[in-house]
Amino acid sequence: MKKDYGKVLGELETQVMEIIWEAQESFSVSDVVKVLSKKRTISYTTVMTIMGRLTDKGLLRRTTSGKAYLYKPSYSKDTFLTRVSRQIIKNLVSSF
Repeated sequence: MKKDYGKVLGELETQVMEIIWEAQESFSVSDVVKVLSKKRTISYTTVMTIMGRLTDKGLLRRTTSGKAYLYKPSYSKDTFLTRVSRQIIKNLVSSF
C-alpha cells in the first residue's frame, strides 16, 4: 500500500519519516542512508538536507551525540496523521 500524506510531505520526506517511525529509536543520518540505500541510490548530503527540513518543520527532534546528530520523531505516526487530517479539513472548510 502506498503511503501518501498528500501535499504535506514529499516522497523522500515520507520515506525518511516511515524509517524513523518504524525504528522507534534515535537514528542518525548514516542510519537512514543505510536503510534507503537498500532500495535506491542516495547521497548522505541529500538525506542530511531532508532530515534538516523535517526538523525545521517540527516533525523531527535533533540531539547531539558526539559529532553527530541523532533524530527522533516529534510525534507518533498516528498523532501526525490526526493533525494532518484536521488541517486538511480546516483548509477545506475555510475554502468554502
